[in-house]
Amino acid sequence: MWRVPGSNTFGVSVSDKLGIGDLDISSGRLSTITVGRHEGRKLEEGSGPGNCDVAIAVSATSRALITAVAGQDTAKACDVAMRVANAIEPKLP
Repeated sequence: MWRVPGSNTFGVSVSDKLGIGDLDISSGRLSTITVGRHEGRKLEEGSGPGNCDVAIAVSATSRALITAVAGQDTAKACDVAMRVANAIEPKLP
């Protein structure tokens, strides 16, 4: 996990066995997004207020997942997650 000034934290993980359809969506708000040339999903408050996950499809069974936490500020967490997603997306196959 990295800390962004202002008490924001984010992490990036890559899975070659889980696609964007494998996100745990038992709670939170899920939306379909596009990140650069990749399909993606954004899960707001999946782990509670102030949390945001952005999953970028690499293939049907692989993804990059960005998780951001910003206290109780979900909009800020999603802003951080999307900035990171847009930064790493060009490097994905």
